[in-house]
Amino acid sequence: MKVKFNSKEIDFLKEVLKNTEFFSLTSELVENQELELDNNIVDPIRDLCGDEEVIEVQNAEERNIIITERGKIATDLVDKLYQ
Repeated sequence: MKVKFNSKEIDFLKEVLKNTEFFSLTSELVENQELELDNNIVDPIRDLCGDEEVIEVQNAEERNIIITERGKIATDLVDKLYQ
């Protein structure tokens, strides 16, 4: 899969992938530069982003607030990594 990330998505991925086997991948991420990712990597990263998306949505619902920017980034990444 070929994908491009913006700076906010890269920062988010660095945070989410910290302490995982995929953290080394973050050194290859360059803003708006297309990167080829294998599905064996995309699937677990998408799952981690999906976990963050769920947490953010649940927190927003519990507090009766609009989803945070972090939640929006997580949602956007999940969508992007399904393409």
